[in-house]
Amino acid sequence: MEKKIVLMNCSIVTIDGCYIVKSISLAKARELVQSADMIESAVGHESTAEIISELLGINCRVNRIKYQQQTGEIALVFQLKSRPPEGKILSREEVETIGYEFRTIQLFEKIEFGYEFVANYAAWEAHCYDPGTLTAGPGGVSHTES
Repeated sequence: MEKKIVLMNCSIVTIDGCYIVKSISLAKARELVQSADMIESAVGHESTAEIISELLGINCRVNRIKYQQQTGEIALVFQLKSRPPEGKILSREEVETIGYEFRTIQLFEKIEFGYEFVANYAAWEAHCYDPGTLTAGPGGVSHTES
């Protein structure tokens, strides 16, 4: 299976589902993009794309799309730790002063909140407390302890 990373400049839930969200270091974010088979940008601001490009050592383009995450895709989110004033275009130094963090958002399972959600929730909850092996497939979700 192809490893697809989608770059984003905010944490957003794009479709109904269960997600796993995790803060990661800059070094881990670099590893993630270097190991990707495909990188797509959903970054909507030029200055943000430039900073992401510089930090990750890649070419992040502005791409104002309506992105809908699919199971197996990893969204890599660059997020400022506070909001800049309206309309302010930040320099790299200002971004460093404000602070930023990277997060991964992974769609665990597309769901509608009904029986299927309840049936698979136990495996998802077990994964959150014990990140062993979590497998989502056509037959449902299973968890193997590490």
